[in-house]
This record gives sequence, structure tokens and C-alpha cells, in this order.
Amino acid sequence: MQAGPLVASQPALTLGDAGLSLTLGIVVYAESVRTGWWLLPQLLGVALIATGVLALAALPLTRTLTSEEQPAEAHDEAS
Repeated sequence: MQAGPLVASQPALTLGDAGLSLTLGIVVYAESVRTGWWLLPQLLGVALIATGVLALAALPLTRTLTSEEQPAEAHDEAS
């Protein structure tokens, strides 16, 4: 996790966890997913979750400074 900023990995972890859980439930536990008209609200929910996760990751407040940016800002403040 210390290889890069959290912003780069968090969307993949959040969406991947839900996708893997769904896949394991279907394959390992033989759960069924409703089809027919139920599929439309399910897909809408997945799209909303993915949009929300990616929008939150793109917020400026979630961005961290890289090691190259920190010394330049520290130098500007010292001047």
C-alpha cells in the first residue's frame, strides 16, 4: 500500500471487493442473481456505486502530495 497514493488504489479495492464477493457467492455457494426486470435496478445500483467511488477518488481533498512536490512547496514557504 505504500507504493503509491491511496487515491490510485482505493477505487480498485472498493469495486474489486464487491465484484469478487458476488463472483464467489455465485460460484462457490451457488447463489442466484435475479434476472428479468430486476436486472435493471441492479445494474443502475452498480453504475451509481462505481460513479460515486470514482468521483470521491477524484476530489482534490483526497489527493496526496508526491515526494517531488513536497520539497518545492517547502522551499516556497521558506522564501
